[in-house]
Formats: sequence, structure tokens, C-alpha cells
Amino acid sequence: MENEMRTPETISEVASHFKMTHRALRFYEQKGLIHPTRRGTSLLYGPDELRRLHLIQRWTAVGATLAQVRKLLARFEQGDAAAKEAVNREVDAIAARTDAEARDKVIAITDWFERRAALARAEGRP
Repeated sequence: MENEMRTPETISEVASHFKMTHRALRFYEQKGLIHPTRRGTSLLYGPDELRRLHLIQRWTAVGATLAQVRKLLARFEQGDAAAKEAVNREVDAIAARTDAEARDKVIAITDWFERRAALARAEGRP
């Protein structure tokens, strides 16, 4: 992670650092993606959970689903370089698909507005 946090961190500290809500953190816990330690009524996040959150954010930002993230985390945490490289290649493929889908949407949106403008001109509207 770019700027390492001291650990363990509370849910409020982690939410602030990762710019996410407490609800999102609890959701990831409910889905089994993170496993914070409970101390009394507090949730504490150690280095493993912070690393997982960093990966979750990076991978979902490029289009990975939570189901994909779960599988990617399991493979990434096998620990060997080959497994990590395979995960990185898979994330590259996810990002490429997301990029292609985004480009297709931009083309469709541009086409929509161009057709609407052409129709308006044909009808004599601005």
C-alpha cells in the first residue's frame, strides 16, 4: 500500500483511510472477503485485512465482481510468484474487458446524441 497504516486499526480509521463507509466494510466482512478481529464491541483490522482491502478496491475499480475478487484473493494468497503473476494477468484481462465495454458505451452514447441532433435539425429544431 502506498501509505502504510499502523495496525491494528479500528473500523473508523480504516473507513477514513480507504474512503469507504462502515457499511461497505461490514458488507465485505459478511461476504467473507475480510476477517477483522473482534475485541469487545470493536472491529480491528490488521495488516492482512488492510492488504486485502487494498486489493479489493484496486480490483473492483477495474471491473472485477465480488465473486471474481474472492477467487483472485484465494489464488493471490497462495503466496508464490507464479500464482500472483497469474492473478495479475487475470486482472489485466478484466480491466481490458471493462475498458472495451466503456468504449462501446461511449460510442453508443455519442451515436444517440448525434442521431437526436440530426433528427432535431431535420425537424427544424435547434
